[in-house]
Amino acid sequence: MEWECIDDDDDSKFAKFEDLMKHELFKIDRNPEGKIVVFSEAVDTIEYLSRRINRKDVLVISAKNRSQLFKTIRENFDANWKLRKDDYNIILTSDVLAEGVNLHRSNIIINYDTPWNATRLMQRIGRVNRIGSTSDTIYNYVFYPSRQGNKQIKLNQIALSKIQTFHTTFGEDNQIYSTEEIIDRDLDKLFSEGIKREQEDRNVELPFYEELQSLYQQNRKEYKRIERLSLRSRTGREPREVEGVTLSGDTLVFLKTNFRKMFYLVNDEQTRELSVLDALHYFKAQPEEQPVARIAQHHDHVEKAVKQFRVSKEEEIHEEESNQNQRSNLGAQVTTAVSLLNSMLPHIEDGDTRLKIIQLKELAERGTITYIAKRLQRIQKDLQRQGGSKAKMGFDEALNQVLEMANHYNAYYRDTQHAEEESDATIILSESFAK
Repeated sequence: MEWECIDDDDDSKFAKFEDLMKHELFKIDRNPEGKIVVFSEAVDTIEYLSRRINRKDVLVISAKNRSQLFKTIRENFDANWKLRKDDYNIILTSDVLAEGVNLHRSNIIINYDTPWNATRLMQRIGRVNRIGSTSDTIYNYVFYPSRQGNKQIKLNQIALSKIQTFHTTFGEDNQIYSTEEIIDRDLDKLFSEGIKREQEDRNVELPFYEELQSLYQQNRKEYKRIERLSLRSRTGREPREVEGVTLSGDTLVFLKTNFRKMFYLVNDEQTRELSVLDALHYFKAQPEEQPVARIAQHHDHVEKAVKQFRVSKEEEIHEEESNQNQRSNLGAQVTTAVSLLNSMLPHIEDGDTRLKIIQLKELAERGTITYIAKRLQRIQKDLQRQGGSKAKMGFDEALNQVLEMANHYNAYYRDTQHAEEESDATIILSESFAK
């Protein structure tokens, strides 16, 4: 293809970035200060982004103007600066700002491309991970090279390898470039924090359910009317902004299967699954709100949501099948762990206990929690005689320790067979927002 034939509409990478800005990056709960920092390797790229974003609150920084705009940068992005301003909410910069400047009024970093020197990713995060930040969480977005490009330059592998070296050497405890990074964590703390966060999410959702309960108790007639609405109910709504997210030209779709409820936000560029909490906020309307005509793409958007569900379900099934095919090539630790559990199963008669052991074996095979395979391998070694010496542990004690592990991790086991049994999605409700 000739370069002359390429125009802005062909840039799927920017389309994704634009969608993130519209629907995610400025959400109030995610980005309380409403500021983002975008890094790129090339000055040409940040100038291109500035032109495409086309907003007055974008600040473009390079080596040429860094010194002249140093005060402006600090006024708008440094949480420790005495006089804060909000003239600029997006800063586009090369790695000239990867060191030496605080940008911690923002807690969101966009790595628009992956640097060859992957340690720059850590330096960039250091600009917003500073004392004085108003946010507890830093969100780090990384745009990877395309599959075709990476096939030629192997940038993903190089970056991941370098970052992994830092984890191993210095004990870094956060994934920086990829979810494939292996980090050691306090598992008990990890699980307790996960449960705590899940409980917090439920608490945030609670007012919505209390509102529904109040409607049932105080206006039973209206509750019954809503309950009798047919499936596939649909409407149009005026565009609006909800907690920093712009809903315009988008369609909300609520799907339900026999296992789960799913919410999608769909537009011409993307189909994205929503959390229950986001969906509740977006669907909520005041009683006096009047419907408007649905956008022309409403039906296409709904079909895209249904298609995305089917694709996701197929991917889950394929992934599970792939995992099963790879189990013959497991590492020594996992192989030992599986062997130990298989040897114990014939000695367990209780059905519930056997199920927990089988589930523990699957967790070991998945490798998601690396501690399981390590601990089971240690138990196996303690059971075996070393060079004629007496075994450190008897079978009963080993079995008790395995049962203790099985009970402990049972709460975190997810039944992967559900994906095979899950029904197709039923459309419950859809709403489109005018442009």
